[in-house]
Amino acid sequence: MSSAKHPPRPPDASTLTFEAAVTAAGEGVSARELVEMFAGDGQPELITAAAAGREARPFEELRDASDRHLKRVGVRPRVFLAVVGPPSEYRRTTAFVTNLLATGGITAIHGPGVEGPEDTVEAFASGGSRTAVIVAAPERAVEVVPLMAEALKEWGTRRVLVAARPNESQSAWRTAGVDGYIYPGCDAVALLGDILEIEGVGRV
Repeated sequence: MSSAKHPPRPPDASTLTFEAAVTAAGEGVSARELVEMFAGDGQPELITAAAAGREARPFEELRDASDRHLKRVGVRPRVFLAVVGPPSEYRRTTAFVTNLLATGGITAIHGPGVEGPEDTVEAFASGGSRTAVIVAAPERAVEVVPLMAEALKEWGTRRVLVAARPNESQSAWRTAGVDGYIYPGCDAVALLGDILEIEGVGRV
């Protein structure tokens, strides 16, 4: 019997959850596959070769803009991932966010999990980014997201996102400074284009 490994397959669109998507990303399924399957309203579609090409074209335009930015200033646009807790809690989610950002030519930067707002701001300040994504397990997020968002905005962060679906806490989180969310089924092209503009690339 052959021991060759088959490439990972995206989860069934009809049963996709945030947890399933980040698990798939952690196992090697590319963010582009997830984006192509669940762009827009998140409903499964039969994607022909031509349709797949149309789906990919906006991401190619975003990456082309990132390439021009790299030639102009020497670095790609970057986004800081404010990860909270031990690696076992955030590893798969950071893999999903990192892959999704990469489809737009954006580099994700992050260090060890932080303990609180002060650590987050200190790490963000050294990262050279104007955008931050807070990554925290659901049981931690309720408490830490508003504290971290408020601290980041007070420091001058232009855009604060959360790696989660909008939930019952979104009103309080928005008041604290959260501007949006990253999750399977979000409008990835608009989200990535907005980040590129904030990071100095210009409107794509």
